[in-house]
Amino acid sequence: MLKTKKAFTLVEVLISLLISSFIMFGMMQIYNNLQKFIDKTYDFTKFNKKVYLLFNILEKDLSSAFITNLKEKKEDEKKDTKKFNECFKTDIYLGETFRHNKQKFELFKSLSFMTTNAFVIYDEKKARCVRVGYFLEKNKDLSKAGKLVYNLYRKETENIKNIDFKKQEDATEKDKKNNIKVFCIAENIKEFAIEYKGVLDKRDPGQGSGMTKEKKQEIKEKKLETSFEWGKKEGTQEILPNFVKIIVSFWDDKLSSENCFEKLIPIFVFEELKEKESENKENKKEENKEGANVIGSGEIQAGQIQGPVVENKI
Repeated sequence: MLKTKKAFTLVEVLISLLISSFIMFGMMQIYNNLQKFIDKTYDFTKFNKKVYLLFNILEKDLSSAFITNLKEKKEDEKKDTKKFNECFKTDIYLGETFRHNKQKFELFKSLSFMTTNAFVIYDEKKARCVRVGYFLEKNKDLSKAGKLVYNLYRKETENIKNIDFKKQEDATEKDKKNNIKVFCIAENIKEFAIEYKGVLDKRDPGQGSGMTKEKKQEIKEKKLETSFEWGKKEGTQEILPNFVKIIVSFWDDKLSSENCFEKLIPIFVFEELKEKESENKENKKEENKEGANVIGSGEIQAGQIQGPVVENKI
């Protein structure tokens, strides 16, 4: 008699192939998802590094921005003091807007201001005042139809009157004051906007006539002014905003997806205290005069000395 050996049937082999194919397909899906996750984390860390450097430079420049009075001496006049009205000049691309978190933003174009954060200082202990400008320019080589790419440039000059960073014909390489340093600090930008926010004094019309200074100060109200072009509205020409909100989005290498970031930067602005100090001194003088002239119960004239009362008992 022939001996028969046990083996798998055709149906069992087909079922095993089907199960193994499902397992292989699942492993391929896991590998693809893992590879996509690694690529996303790599892109995210790359964007984070780029954004961190960008926000770090912007924060150092904007937080130390200031407005000052420039004094010019002329031959005919001894002193001519004028307020430098364009210490903080802003501009946008007209008609170009985008939306972020259901809010409309104007596309940033340029910003020019004075700051004490000079880019390169060697062997200098004192802060150096410079003019810094940020300019958003279109990258024509990478831009395509419907997909615009921008680069952000930082310009710096020691000539604080050069608002638009125009190159002077007489400037030489040794002339440090009129030289303009240009750095590209961000590339592959899709959208970039700066929203300026400041707290302004607000008064109701008709109030303030025939009133004392104390009552006028009590009537003053504060309002929050937000604008993409700071310095063009009335009341914002000669002051700095208190906060700056920055929104920026970057393209990936294939121009297929974007990553958006935002940051709120405070500007440390301090008002001049000369007027307030003089008013406080005048108020103190008036209080001292009133206290010296008052005579009443339990009060003493100026120059009189009070001592313990001693009763002589016999």
